[in-house]
Amino acid sequence: MSDTATGSATRGRTESRDLKPVVVAVGLLAFAALAWYSSAVDPLPFVGDLRRIDLLFVPALFLLCAYGVAPLVAEPERAKPMVNHARERPLVAFSLLWVGLFVVVGLVAPAFIDLSYDLDATNQPPVYATVASTFTDDCLGTLAAGRCSGTWAHPLGTTGIGRDVLTLVLFGMREALTFATIVAALIVPVATTVGVVAGYRGGLTDSLLMRVVDVQQTLPAFVIYVIASFLAGESQFLLVAVFGLTSWGSVARIVRNETVHLKASDSVTAATVVGAGTLHVLRRHILPKLSGPIATAVTRQIPMLLLVEAALSYMELTVVTSGSWGRTIKTGMAEFPRAWWISAAPVVALCVTVVAFSVLGDALRTVVDPRLDD
Repeated sequence: MSDTATGSATRGRTESRDLKPVVVAVGLLAFAALAWYSSAVDPLPFVGDLRRIDLLFVPALFLLCAYGVAPLVAEPERAKPMVNHARERPLVAFSLLWVGLFVVVGLVAPAFIDLSYDLDATNQPPVYATVASTFTDDCLGTLAAGRCSGTWAHPLGTTGIGRDVLTLVLFGMREALTFATIVAALIVPVATTVGVVAGYRGGLTDSLLMRVVDVQQTLPAFVIYVIASFLAGESQFLLVAVFGLTSWGSVARIVRNETVHLKASDSVTAATVVGAGTLHVLRRHILPKLSGPIATAVTRQIPMLLLVEAALSYMELTVVTSGSWGRTIKTGMAEFPRAWWISAAPVVALCVTVVAFSVLGDALRTVVDPRLDD
């Protein structure tokens, strides 16, 4: 009876895996149709409010959820090693919670708040902080001894034009999440294809593809983007395209090494002996086992992507939005040190997020495969 149940469960997972590309394709086509209808015929709720970059962000998020989150929901036992690892290590647990908060806030918060400003609430200090009353036009908190205290109406203070710093930090999460998600969604298929082909075919194909990876890794994406933006003009589409198509080298190398290891495994050898074709071997015995190493490698790249997005926004080398952490830091530096909180809040948020993803990436590496090298 148990063998029958196990066989049924295995067949169920196989059928689900076979149907997933169809479901994903239908979902992407449905979103494309809704986006077209909303822009060309009649604006639809939510769809009509999407930014242009969201036309890439939503499909990218959908793909990452379909191939990253959905398998964990369908098979919760796959997440148990990571959960147990986090329980034993408070820093990993905090990082996991912070990354979850980062994703949820980045998705949800902008739908309920806006970046409006209040000229009657300029340069308000954070809660429990004070500033000279002459620095703010109208103190909203307690005024004592020539000092204006912060208020819970603006817990992280406000800018010189009355924008709430907490709101700016939350919008910065959306900008960072959008950039990292789209770039990750571009990196994964390119790196997986190159790495699997190189590792499975071997020989001359492997050598040529790895030389391509070597060349790609010697070309800084930052410099390529600066040159491309100078020639073609700044845009968020150009930004994600450049970093998505020039940052996959390290992930491809990890995929290649893991594919070489899996190719020599008993399951692949047995499948080859009984006459299984290349596509069957890749779909059944190699690709499913690459999800962990790929997730680890991409997670460990996200800190770099977050820093790049903030740096480019700070230097105004991309389409600058008021909600970007880099832009908010630049705004605060113009008033530093008097209005220190304007730049301090996004700096703290950026640093905590970068550290959280770094810790989470290292934890995933330990759980998934300690053999993976940097």
